[in-house]
Order: sequence, then structure tokens, then C-alpha cells
Amino acid sequence: MDEAAILASDGQTVNSILVADCGSSLTRVSLLEQTEAGYCFVAHAVAPTTAEPPWSDVSLGVRQAMEQIAAASGRTLVDEHGFLLIPETDRNGVDLFVLTASAAQPLQVVLAGLVSQVSLASLQRAAAGAYTDVLAVVARDQEVARPQLAQTDTALTDEDQIALVRQHHPDLVVVVGGTDGGAQGPVHDLVENLALACTLVDRSPKPTLVFAGNVKLRSDVVEMVGGEIELEVIDNVRPTLDAENLASVQTFLQSVYVQRKVQRLPGAGTLIGWSEAPVLPTAQAMANLVMYLGRLYESGKGVLCADVGSAATTIIASLPPPASGSGDGAVEQASASAPMLPSLSIGPNLGVGYAAPALLERVGVERIARWLPFEPEPGEIEGVLLNKGVRPLTIPVERRELLIEQAAAREALRLVMDMARRQWSADRYWFTPPLEPIIATGGVLGYAPLPAQTVLMLLDTIEPVGVTSIVRDEHGMAAALGAVAVTQPLAAVQTLDNGAFRPLGTVIAPIGRARPGDVIMRTRVTFERGGELELEVKYGSIEVLPLSADETATLELQPRRGFRTGHGGGPITVHGGEVGLIIDARGRPLRLPSDPEACRRQMQKWFWDMGT
Repeated sequence: MDEAAILASDGQTVNSILVADCGSSLTRVSLLEQTEAGYCFVAHAVAPTTAEPPWSDVSLGVRQAMEQIAAASGRTLVDEHGFLLIPETDRNGVDLFVLTASAAQPLQVVLAGLVSQVSLASLQRAAAGAYTDVLAVVARDQEVARPQLAQTDTALTDEDQIALVRQHHPDLVVVVGGTDGGAQGPVHDLVENLALACTLVDRSPKPTLVFAGNVKLRSDVVEMVGGEIELEVIDNVRPTLDAENLASVQTFLQSVYVQRKVQRLPGAGTLIGWSEAPVLPTAQAMANLVMYLGRLYESGKGVLCADVGSAATTIIASLPPPASGSGDGAVEQASASAPMLPSLSIGPNLGVGYAAPALLERVGVERIARWLPFEPEPGEIEGVLLNKGVRPLTIPVERRELLIEQAAAREALRLVMDMARRQWSADRYWFTPPLEPIIATGGVLGYAPLPAQTVLMLLDTIEPVGVTSIVRDEHGMAAALGAVAVTQPLAAVQTLDNGAFRPLGTVIAPIGRARPGDVIMRTRVTFERGGELELEVKYGSIEVLPLSADETATLELQPRRGFRTGHGGGPITVHGGEVGLIIDARGRPLRLPSDPEACRRQMQKWFWDMGT
């Protein structure tokens, strides 16, 4: 037996793994096999997700994709009744089936706390790391009817709070407040009022009350609620004024999402029955992979994955703590041995498929239009995005339509990046922290016709700094590998090593401010294949140099005074990709002209520079 062979829970060798990810629009299925070189990505197939009518059976989409994989690989995967063959016999069937999902509707939640800027702010950051739709936020000092709306200074009365919960009928009402051993009276009153609100909801099932506040109040809360409604007590989200505990709430919300939403998808029982591994939300599975990569890379930088889906946009990061005494934190980085800090930010209803109309309503036509190199016709943007919401599987047939979808993706990414930066302690990170690599996945990023389009979307939204690389997950493998890593970590590692992602190139993004056209850096590029190039980089420009994925080059960077690249000097070796070596000298944060015509000219230039 190969030393790299993996054993299943029953002691059998795992030679083949089938992973299914059921998204809101598309279902992706991937086959991994054990070879002499270790585990490799063998086949991939995509089919429409079939959770909604007229199919109403999510397993049908998985079976359709499995048929494509069977035809491509020569394996027989299902029996005459359409059930997966487990374990593998004579290269038919597979040894392990793993399921991830984001096809279910998000949890409907109401968040409540004492002070909006302390424990309630921590709770909002925690909720952003799960598939939740925050219907309302209730605080003793103020109330926010929807999280994206401006706060009011008017505190809700007890009657208003009860009416709010009854109106929204959420799945969960999550209450926080008080540090451990701290305030009790106000928290007690808030819990009592919201528990009453849950009992008065006149539809079933009634909301579950979740308490994640002062541990000293746990027994009182249990006694107060009694058995009238379901109660869950979890760790305090803000045990001290200086410490957050987001993981406990996020883990709880992810678990409830699987139990109440994913497992109740029509046909999900069939898929769950095939799997010995736990079912994971797609974002949580991708987070597993990002955390692994954060430990794998020795650069001391963070790792980031950007996923623009049909119904949601997700930013997942694994970051080191900011370096001590780092000023603005823009390009400084902590020691390579520093522990990585996970961050997961999900923007529900910020996708470019089913959620495209909601995204349009959220950001408006003008903000989407500013990313276009042409003047849209009246109603053109609305038509494209409203049609996308009705027919999320349609593929743009004209370049204008494609660029409108990509412009909408930029706005979704920027909104979720704002959420993510708040989790990253924005007071210490003025810009995006150093990253290595950035992973692009999801329909808009993963399937862009030109790799340079994917890179430009990331540069415009993630705004990386210093030196980083970008890879594209063209086959939706990020969730698959993160899910596999839970029970078969070696399979995930070897599949990554064997080229699961496609490198797009290396980005150099100096930090500083100057006038457009000023020379801000001189660069000497020495190509491994031979040859040398000297380049003067001007502020406001994007330079793209050809450097293929199997090539490396040595860079000598000489930034002008006042500009930084995160390197103290000396040559650095970089790898190429499908786009090559990209120098983004547009400054951070990125600023767009306020005049629409000037903005269009700027976009035309950047698109031309990138070759898109």
C-alpha cells in the first residue's frame, strides 16, 4: 500500500472521493483519485441546482453532474436505482462522498443587546460569518430597522420590541450584553422582554431565543424562559471589554443553518445518507481551506478567498495579527510564526444571480455604472440585473452585458470587503493587509472569459498591497477541498499540490500618494529564461508584463521616497501566470473621478492597460 494512502472510518483505503457543492444556482461535483503522484483532481461537472420547483429535489442536480463525471472518467457511479455506489469496487463507485451546500435560504435573525458599539457590534460581526439575514438590530440605546440603514437616536419601547419580533417572525432572536460578571439588571430586562416577544409570535415554529451574554445570568435566563419557547445558551460573545469571542456564535449559527435549512432542502436526505462526513455550509468549507493555506505559507502574510455567487458574496481571510508599532498597517506584516486569525464575512442578497435585483436596489444604478467603460442606455443596467435575477443561469452573450455583471460584482465585493475590514480591526488596518495568495472563486470570478478580467475585478475591490499572487478556482474546488480536509486532510493537501488552482500572476502594488503621471518606482525585471527589462512606473497606471505560469523572474524595486512595497530592499523572485506580472500603481485606497464622463475615460484606460 502507498504510504500516502488514506483510510476511511471503517478502515478501508480511500482511493476515490466525490465532492458535491449545492449552490443556489449551480451544483458542482468533483472527483478526486489516488494516483502514483498522490491525490489528483480528475473530473468536474456542473449542473443546475434542482432544489426549487419544478424539480424540488436537490439530489437530481447532483445526479446530473455525476452522469457527466461518469462519462468523462469511465466510472459507473450509481446503481440501477440512481444511488451512489459506495465503496469503490473495480474502479466503479467511490470510497467517500462529501457534501457542502449554500442552496438553502439564510437564517432569519434578530440581534439584540445593550450598547450598539460594544457587545452588539461583536454580535453583528459574528453573524456576518454565517448564512444569516439580519432582519433587525435592537439596542437599548438605539434601533436599526435594517443593518444597512442609518441608525436612529430613538430607543425602542418594550412594546416596539415585541411588535418588531412578531412582525419579522425570525428563526432566531440572539441576545447579548454584559461582560462576564458585569451588568445583569439591564440584560435581564432585555432577555425577559424578548422572550415574551417570542412567545407572542402567532405562527409556528416560534423563534428560538439564543443567549450569548453574561455567564452569571445563564441560570436566571433558563428559569425565566422556562419551557414556553426553545432556548439556547452559548458562550458570551464579549466576555471582557477588550476581548471578542466570535467563534462560538459563528459555530452555533453554522450548525443551525445546516440543521434547519440545508437538511430540510427537498432531496437533501438522500445526499446526506451517502456521506459519512459532516455536511458543511459552503463558506465554512472554504474557510477550512483558507486556514490551512494560512498555516502552509511561510511568508507571514494572510490568505484571502473571494467568492461571488448567485445569492451571496463571501470574503474569507486567514490573517496574522498586525505587527506591533506598525503605524497604518498598510504593508507591514507580523512574524511568520504569529498565529493566524480567521475571518469570515458573508453578504446575503449580494450575489450576481438570484440576488442581482436585491444588489441593484442596495447600491443603485450610479454606483454600478461607475465601473463601466461606456455610457449605459437608460434602463440597460436595470434590465440586465433584473433579468439575471429571473434567469440566473443565463450567460452574457454581449460584452456590454458581461461588463455590467462584472460591475455589479465589484460593488458586491466592495460592500463585503467593508464588512471584512471591520472584522480585521480597521483602526489598525487602513488598507487591505498583506496577502499571499488571493483566491478567486464563484461564477463571476471563476468563469470570467478573460483571466485579466478576474484580476482587474480583484484589484478594484480587494485592493491588495505590496507583493501578492492571484490564483483562480475555475472548477469550484475551494469548498470541495475544504470539506475533504475535515476527514481526509492529506487528500486536500495533495490535490492542491497537484494543481487544483490556476495561477493568474503576481501583483506589485506600491503604497503612497502622488500626482497622476509622476514616476513613483523604478523596476528592473530579470527573466529566468533570459533577458532583462527596466521600467519606470507612473502613478495612476497599470503595467502588465508577460510572465507565464511556468516561469519566474527576479525583481529589483526602487520606490520613490514616500512609497512602500512591503520589502526592505534586495531582489525578490516572483512567479508568473496566465496574466503575468501586474504592477498596480493606482494608489490605495482606490479613488474614482466624481464626474461620470471622466470616470468612463478612466475605466477605458484601465481596461486597455489590462488587455480586457
